[in-house]
Amino acid sequence: AEDNKPHGELWTPVLPSDELVLEIIVSNREQLAVNNGVLLTAINVGYRGFYEQGVDRSGSCNVDVVCAEGDDWWDEIPCVAAISTGGTGFCTGFMVNNTSQDRTPYFMTAYHCGIDAGAAPSLVTYWNYQNSYCRVPGSGDSGSPGDGTFDQFNTGSTLLSSGSASDYTLVVLDSSPDDAWEVSYCGWDATGNDSPQGIAIHHPSVDEKRISFEYEPTTTTGYLSEAIPGDGTHVRIEDWDVGTTEPGSSGSPLFSADHKVIGQLHGGYASCSSQTSDWYGKFSVSWAAGLEAHLDAAGTGNLTVNTLSGNGLVVEPGANVAHVCTSPCINPDPSQVLYTITNNAPETMTYRVETVYNAGFILIDGGSSVQGFLTSGNSVDVLVTVDASGMPDGVHDEIVRFLDLTNDMSADRMHSLDIGTTAFETGPATDFYAGGPVGGPFTTTQVYTLTSTRPTPFDVQVSADEGWITLNGSTTPVSVSLNGVGDTATVTVGFGGSVNSLPAGIVNGAVTFDNVAGDGGDTTRGVTLDVGRYSYVATDLPLPINDNSTTTSYIEINDAYCIGDVDIELDITHTYIGDLEVDVTSPEGTTVRLHNSSGGGDDDLNMYYDEQGGDLPDGPGSLSDWEGEIVTGTWRMDVTDNAGSDTGSLDHWALKIASSGDECPPVAQDVQVSTDADSLIDITLVGASPNGGDLEYILTSTPADGSLQNIDGSPIGGLPYTLAGDQVRYIPDIGFVGMDMFTYRVDDGVSSNEATVTVNVGEAPFPDECATAMPVSNGTWAFSTIDGTNSSDLYNEDQCTGTYLGEMTNDVWFQYEACADGSMTVSTCNIVDFDTDIVMYEGDCSSMNQISCNGDGDGCEGYSSVLTADVTEGSMYMIRVGGWGADSIGSGELLIDGPEGDCGGEPCEGDINEDGSVAVADLLTVIDQWGTSGSADINGDGIVDVTDLLAIVGNWGPCE
Repeated sequence: AEDNKPHGELWTPVLPSDELVLEIIVSNREQLAVNNGVLLTAINVGYRGFYEQGVDRSGSCNVDVVCAEGDDWWDEIPCVAAISTGGTGFCTGFMVNNTSQDRTPYFMTAYHCGIDAGAAPSLVTYWNYQNSYCRVPGSGDSGSPGDGTFDQFNTGSTLLSSGSASDYTLVVLDSSPDDAWEVSYCGWDATGNDSPQGIAIHHPSVDEKRISFEYEPTTTTGYLSEAIPGDGTHVRIEDWDVGTTEPGSSGSPLFSADHKVIGQLHGGYASCSSQTSDWYGKFSVSWAAGLEAHLDAAGTGNLTVNTLSGNGLVVEPGANVAHVCTSPCINPDPSQVLYTITNNAPETMTYRVETVYNAGFILIDGGSSVQGFLTSGNSVDVLVTVDASGMPDGVHDEIVRFLDLTNDMSADRMHSLDIGTTAFETGPATDFYAGGPVGGPFTTTQVYTLTSTRPTPFDVQVSADEGWITLNGSTTPVSVSLNGVGDTATVTVGFGGSVNSLPAGIVNGAVTFDNVAGDGGDTTRGVTLDVGRYSYVATDLPLPINDNSTTTSYIEINDAYCIGDVDIELDITHTYIGDLEVDVTSPEGTTVRLHNSSGGGDDDLNMYYDEQGGDLPDGPGSLSDWEGEIVTGTWRMDVTDNAGSDTGSLDHWALKIASSGDECPPVAQDVQVSTDADSLIDITLVGASPNGGDLEYILTSTPADGSLQNIDGSPIGGLPYTLAGDQVRYIPDIGFVGMDMFTYRVDDGVSSNEATVTVNVGEAPFPDECATAMPVSNGTWAFSTIDGTNSSDLYNEDQCTGTYLGEMTNDVWFQYEACADGSMTVSTCNIVDFDTDIVMYEGDCSSMNQISCNGDGDGCEGYSSVLTADVTEGSMYMIRVGGWGADSIGSGELLIDGPEGDCGGEPCEGDINEDGSVAVADLLTVIDQWGTSGSADINGDGIVDVTDLLAIVGNWGPCE
């Protein structure tokens, strides 16, 4: 993408909203790279800023640039911008010309504004932020917020040079300002001469752009000094005769009387109430310190350059174009681009459009070039088409150059013609790590997906460099075919061959993906096998670690064995590790704290936790706490940041687990269910075997207020009783309401612990924890937190939009299954009597991923809450409602409003939208898809036709 720069960051401008939608628009072939490589790592939330109304900003003595005082400065006014870095810390800066006058986007500001190499990628420049009319200086209007807008901006830059002596910073922007914004490039004077006057263009207090005048000569001094010349590093303004400067003006240019920059604002004492001095870092000092290498890269020796106006040629669209086709190239995609040239200069412009390389495949309005005249404010269209006749296979480049011969401007658009080339992407981008006991088995596999990014069909040869690596179950190379953009194939990497004879230790190999038709997409994935230990690596990383929040990562283990020893690899990038707590929780619920806010202000965690010679966990808990447990299930790592101002990322964690080799007993899990009074229920029991063997489910007691049957209705015999499978039927006694219990265990040759089944008959259990969550559907549900307790499940504020979460006091839980894809609303807004917080998770209690939260809903009284989340049909969601603080308990109603559907049931024939009725919406779908093979193909014959229409008519009305 055009915004993808070497520094790998993209910062947006400030946006005035509590809700944002971020979209990345890419082609199908680029989606894999985006999914695997793009992270939202920071959101900076402001409580007071650019958009706040009704608050005085810059002083009323300031003069808007659109006032008469600015009339002679309209070449220079557009080169000045308001800036932000990291979403905060505002100053002023300016575009600066160079001796080549080639419109390289060099940009200057003050050193003390803090734009170092780390902050430069987050730089945002706001152009033409100024009032639309002249506010009378000294009036209340002039001292109040104006009507300027922030809709013209550039994001990102790279640091080139900086120095504290003259307080300067020079960067190059990641992209040039849009031609339509008419941004100019300030001229400058590096001679060091003083000026008979000083003129400042700036953004005081981050207000709309202003202009100030000093009618007395400037002097050369040191910073905050009146002695001439002092250390000679600064230009002093004695006092402003018109206007002033303020915080926010820092970094703004000081112009000489002949319209050239001679310094940038460092600081001073001036304000509307203080006619005192300001000091500007001297441009000539900065020139020798580092500016010359960039602003006179051509080595001309010139010490002055005039301002380069932004008026003249504007060309749209602005993007470079890739034309792709198969061989021979008959229908390139796209085959043409229509450009619009606009003249925004006050005089008539002579324009010319031509090619630079003369590569032979570009036609401009049907010929090799076009030239004409364009009066001020008018536009003309130019059609650029591709003629690939006779062009050989390969990639061919051409530049279409748009020339403004009147104003000596040009704009280039790169066109690439890609004929018959082939390329692919391989995902995931991660290497493959696995392990197992000496002698095997090694059951872990990794599936890699290959996706074509070109229309030409081709083959990919996949091979391994070691005999213990298998590809799709074989130790021989495999070949897959890809046929057109977006076509995919999968390759499963596993272990076989000589793997069972490998000695203990770590062995390494590689799998190579080779494009047989070329080298587009060729890549390699490393394969690491830890013989003697099973290795499991988290694949949902990296994840951001934000202030005062918890980041959660999961490893799902499908192997089954008894744990003998656990080591953990951990890599975290963070600027203050004393803020962090790092916990790992096993599938059986045992938590060990690896890092407990130790390390103070040190950076980063790169640890190998091993209680036999490696790093030791801080505790509470030790790695040995997991010994004897079954490895199977979901392992969770929670990284909690307990402070502000320092952030980072969870980059890598892996489990290195050795089997005990002992006869480890299987595990039976507690089960809790509910049923109506006088209603039977079939209950699924849950167990796990460490050796993956078949389990027997054995009843060890019977309920006191009900009876048990086999799932086929046959009676249960004497205890202990072995079931035919993992299910048992419970029948409550007639009229019984309350809680009933019985026990069971599992056996795989070794007997397990005894687990308890709890049946709530006639009443749902109090939803105090996730395990006892109340099942809900769309509608309004009464609830109370008065008898609740505080759950230990983690939550964070990452998805809370403009609000914050408290202590989740006395929280209660609800379980919701989505009946269709769509947006869902969960609300206590104005229907509860206490201050609520709501958190929503995707998944069940064993594997929850927080997806939304809200503390205080907009317009909701008493700090009640409302959240929205996107849900997927058939997926399970947990909803958690708690209070802000210790006294925030009470009762009320919970509104659930999700997309309507059949929730997994079979709709009746003709109910295409699954809303429980065959109606007009279904009929319109048939009409809309007539003659296609869409969802309205009710009888599945491959086409929507009269047969499907008759199915609609024959089943009209509610489904029964």
